[in-house]
Amino acid sequence: MISHNLQKFTRTSSVIAIAIGFALAFAAVSCTMPQTKIYSLYVSAAAAKDTMAAKDNTEAAGVGTIGKDKKVLYLVVQVDSPRYLQQPFIADRGSVYDLVLSKYDKWDAPPTKMVGEEFIKAFYRTGLYNEIRETLVASGDNYVAKIKLRRCERFNEPGNLYGEIAFDLNVYSPDGQDIYRDTFEKRVKLPDGSFKSLAEGLSSALSEALAVVIPKASERILQAERDVKRAGR
Repeated sequence: MISHNLQKFTRTSSVIAIAIGFALAFAAVSCTMPQTKIYSLYVSAAAAKDTMAAKDNTEAAGVGTIGKDKKVLYLVVQVDSPRYLQQPFIADRGSVYDLVLSKYDKWDAPPTKMVGEEFIKAFYRTGLYNEIRETLVASGDNYVAKIKLRRCERFNEPGNLYGEIAFDLNVYSPDGQDIYRDTFEKRVKLPDGSFKSLAEGLSSALSEALAVVIPKASERILQAERDVKRAGR
């Protein structure tokens, strides 16, 4: 009887010891695990004022959102990228050959999604479009802006850190003509190695990109509408 109770006590003690061991190990991991931080891109309205340039030309083309006699314009925005930019983990490039994805620090959305949303907002600010959608399918009445996002990450050089954004933009008319194409590449030197500085640097680069390409793309769309109007189509 004493031997049986002793065995039972030993087994119980072993179970308790194992449970305590697991608890201590979990506590140790929890204490050493880095805190997950979420970062965003931000393009201020002030920085995007230049995207309003095309709005002044809407009367001549007879398009836009104001007036019943004006033609309704629809735009579809499509964004493609390498797979690593289609997930929220922050990319850190050591060279043109290697890339590391952050394990704990993330964007609040994949770079393709963040950049696509900023393009949509910038196109809306021109006042030309009644509707802008991000979709893979475009009907025959839509202009289509296709963005190939090639870089949206941190780039490391010996002694220097940069935020890098690069993309190709192609705009197509409703009948499939390639009416505008452009390429934008920008590196912004970062003051330190924090991801907050990276977010600020990429936001600045994206603001500059939108100020450059949105007025040009919208002007080409206006020109396409003028051509259609002259042809009486």
